[in-house]
Amino acid sequence: MGRQAKPSAIKKLAGNPGNRPIVSEPEVADLYLVLSANISAAAKPIFVQLSGAMPTGVFKTTDQYLLAAYAEQVAAHEEAVREITKGGAVVMGSQGQPVVSPWVKIRNEAAGKLVTLGARLGLSPVDRSNLKSDDAGQSSNPFLTR
Repeated sequence: MGRQAKPSAIKKLAGNPGNRPIVSEPEVADLYLVLSANISAAAKPIFVQLSGAMPTGVFKTTDQYLLAAYAEQVAAHEEAVREITKGGAVVMGSQGQPVVSPWVKIRNEAAGKLVTLGARLGLSPVDRSNLKSDDAGQSSNPFLTR
């Protein structure tokens, strides 16, 4: 299976270096992202930060679920790192033998999901370096607080 196509908004912000025609995606309402009631307390500030991190128009309302999933994975990864820092990567098992902490598995799985979701959302360092924006980081996002 080949690489996932970049969204047309990201291609336009990158300046279309290949000079190929950009196929427009179906128009989706460019409304404010809605913070889901089901998102955890730890993921809420991450969602807010992430929703305002990209130039206006890159994220659409249909992306809010991917953004929420990404925020949840960041929160899970941070919690796992805190727990590993407190208790170590190796803990004692039920019979006194050293075993890998379950938090290591949680951290590794969250990191893998972050890579996958980040690629879908255009959050990789390569995608960010290719973005050209007129608003220079300014956002009209109501969740963005400075």
